[in-house]
Amino acid sequence: MDEKPHFDLSGFRASLQDAFKVESLKNGGKGAAELVEEFAGDYSKPSWHPREAVNWEQFTKKSGKRRSRWEPEEKVLNDEERALFEENNFVVTSRLGSQSFGNLILQLWSRHIPLYVAPDPILHAWHKSFSHILAR
Repeated sequence: MDEKPHFDLSGFRASLQDAFKVESLKNGGKGAAELVEEFAGDYSKPSWHPREAVNWEQFTKKSGKRRSRWEPEEKVLNDEERALFEENNFVVTSRLGSQSFGNLILQLWSRHIPLYVAPDPILHAWHKSFSHILAR
């Protein structure tokens, strides 16, 4: 017999509806449409300028000294990269790259630079570790 498994989602659906009701009551009984209208706005750019950041000078100007043992040369944005960063509030450059995610994360951490860690470097490290374990 090739019976397909039957999944009963009615309990899951009911629990989602209950959760929505609870959250809706926390917001004064407003539904999704009212919340979207209330909080609508332009969130494409932050409300502050990067130059107002506390460590902006450290991020953009060379000091002439080595930052840490993990960073053999000082890395700062060049003029073109800085202009892109100021325009878009982020910049991606291969010029400041490294041989590994771990090395880059360590360099940024040692300079106290905020870092968004996407799942890719974590999964990459996990897969590399797993490959090394299997190779033994």
